[in-house]
Amino acid sequence: MTAPAQMVALRCRYCSAPLDAPSTPVETVTCRSCGTAQKMLDARQYLEELKLSVSQWLRQAVPLGLDISQGANVDPIARYGVFVNNVKPRLDTEFTEYRFNMSSLLAQPLTTLPFLANNQVQPANQPKDVFLFQAKIQAIQPLAVNAEAQKVVNDANAVAVSYAYLLNNVRLLGEGKPDRFALMSDNFAAASKAMEAAPEMFPGLVDRLRAESFAAVAADQFMDGKLPDAARSAAQALELYQTGAAAALTSMASVVMLQGMRDETSSAEAIGLLTNDSTGDPVTDSKVISAVQSVCSLVQNYPQIYGNSGRLHGIVQRWKAMRLARQSAATTRVLPGKGNVFYPFWIVDLRYSFVTGALWAKKGVEVSEFLLVAANAFVGGSWNSPWAVTDVFRARMKGGAFDSLTGKETSISGGGVAALLKQSTSQHLGLPAIPPLSSESDASEMATAYLNTTIMTDPQIQRKLKLSQPRVVEIAYVPAQFDGRGFAFPQFGALSPREVGNPATLASIQM
Repeated sequence: MTAPAQMVALRCRYCSAPLDAPSTPVETVTCRSCGTAQKMLDARQYLEELKLSVSQWLRQAVPLGLDISQGANVDPIARYGVFVNNVKPRLDTEFTEYRFNMSSLLAQPLTTLPFLANNQVQPANQPKDVFLFQAKIQAIQPLAVNAEAQKVVNDANAVAVSYAYLLNNVRLLGEGKPDRFALMSDNFAAASKAMEAAPEMFPGLVDRLRAESFAAVAADQFMDGKLPDAARSAAQALELYQTGAAAALTSMASVVMLQGMRDETSSAEAIGLLTNDSTGDPVTDSKVISAVQSVCSLVQNYPQIYGNSGRLHGIVQRWKAMRLARQSAATTRVLPGKGNVFYPFWIVDLRYSFVTGALWAKKGVEVSEFLLVAANAFVGGSWNSPWAVTDVFRARMKGGAFDSLTGKETSISGGGVAALLKQSTSQHLGLPAIPPLSSESDASEMATAYLNTTIMTDPQIQRKLKLSQPRVVEIAYVPAQFDGRGFAFPQFGALSPREVGNPATLASIQM
């Protein structure tokens, strides 16, 4: 049984995507889908292997003696009977699997920021298998003699092509190839074009895929130093995400995409934040690119961050605000003190209650306390450590046994941070500053961990403390003395956190 004419195009030996036919004789060819270079001899050999695989599948699916390569020469009724009774059941089994797995994949974000890789997206299939399935679909097209059968073939082909290209992008998403974003953009565009033949399968997906293509272009342009172009591409992506999300809301098949689209939208917005104030000056833009690359190089060590587009968007927002304060284009909150670098802290408003007094003097007291949480303590240290917090309970006020018995205690913490906050000002950052890399939820988690640790290690506080509710307020920059070995905060005194992050690593991202 011969393979149909559609199979004559060369295929990539590594992912099975169609290869562009070279205009002149060459020894090697590079796949524009997975980026792998291969010998032309190997590509031709793989094509023969692919044809053989399809022919073997056809022999099992099509009754002996029926040569579908003859197309119109075969009786239409016979072709339709073979399609319904022999081919479609086999086709449906694979198609159902790939459509379901593609839907699961679409629930995840498939783009990321420049200089970042994300290996947390785990596909259920390999592109080579899905492209093979698409080759089978091409082979049985002559059997689709009526509109119903043609729709089945058309839908299966659209999903197979689109899904296979997306699977290649999942691999590229987790790699550090310099040209990967250009490859990803082409794959998204090819997937979008394929789905145009069956847009009702996943309403909104065509626009999403086009948006992903623009987002990948924006990342590629940013890395190439073309910040104004990247800003425009990111804006185009955002427009398409908006229309795609609106269409996805109308279909149960596409609602699953919304979270992935929100995450991708955050990434596109982040690229916009990084680029929208570019003056087009190569020197200034190169500094921005270098700074972003340094931060991304650090972030890449932490899956909790690089796999979370919301966190990344927050980092970019705070980085942008810090940069504007460094350029004297905006102000930010700064605590008093002397130093040679600004270190970021989260301000946490800690409301807690405790019980004091005995017998008739026993009562509950509500206290408003403030904590400062080192925003980059996890760098080179433990994730969300309780030791990244100003230790207000360690420096707690000692009222004595009499106050405890008579109910005259006003606090079981030592305060100190509130006084510093009263002296804070809103100003420009006249010293090099380190961007904050943790999030509000991290600050809340560290404050809670600090409280739990304090309760476990101090029986008196464990006995008295009844209720606490940390609330993250904002970022503040604190002057620190950096001597190459560590950060010192003389203004904190005994309150100083024990962990603020690896000094050498953090110094490498200051600006």
